[in-house]
Amino acid sequence: MLCLPFAPYRLSQGFSASHQALDLVPLLTDTLAGAPFAGTVTFAGEDQRPELAQYPQYNRGFYVQIEDYHRMTRLCHLRGDLRVQEGARVETGDDLGIVWYSGYVLPPGPGGLHVHWSLAVGGVFVDPLLYLEEDDVSEPTIIDSLNKAWELLSEIQFHAGQGSFLTDLAEKVKQECIVPIKKNIGLQ
Repeated sequence: MLCLPFAPYRLSQGFSASHQALDLVPLLTDTLAGAPFAGTVTFAGEDQRPELAQYPQYNRGFYVQIEDYHRMTRLCHLRGDLRVQEGARVETGDDLGIVWYSGYVLPPGPGGLHVHWSLAVGGVFVDPLLYLEEDDVSEPTIIDSLNKAWELLSEIQFHAGQGSFLTDLAEKVKQECIVPIKKNIGLQ
C-alpha cells in the first residue's frame, strides 16, 4: 500500500525522465509530511553529500528516506526539526517532518515550499501516482478549510498593509469567526 505524504496539495512538477519524482506543494501552512508506506528510516537529516559543492542544484535539504523490502522513498526539502531518526520503524502516515524549502529550491525561500517525493521499486525510480491506492483521494476536512481560510486572510492582511480597511476586516473575520470555531472543535 502506498499513500500520499499529505493532502490537500498542488502538483507543481510531475514525474519524467529528467525529474524522477513529484513536486507537491501543500495548500495549508505547516503541513506535516507522512510516511507513504511502512518501513525503516534509512536516512533522516540534512543533505551533506560531497558532490553538492560542485552541483548545489542537487541539494535535497533536510530529508527522510524510508525503505522496505523492495521499495525506497525520499521526501526532500523538509524543515530541520524532523520527527523521525535514522533506524526508526515507521508506519504508513507517521509524521516525518514539516514541508519546507530547505536545500536547493526554486524560487529560493518560502516561494519554493514543496516536497520532492521520489519512489524507487526494485531499484528503479517510478511515478508514485501510479502506485497509489485508488481510494487515496483527499477530501478537505473542516480543519483543512479553517486553516486555508486563516492563510488566505493572513495573505490579504499582508498585501493590504497596516491600517487598511481590508486588513481590519480580515482580522475581524479571523477573531470572530475562525477562532471560535477552532475553540469549539478543540484546536485552540
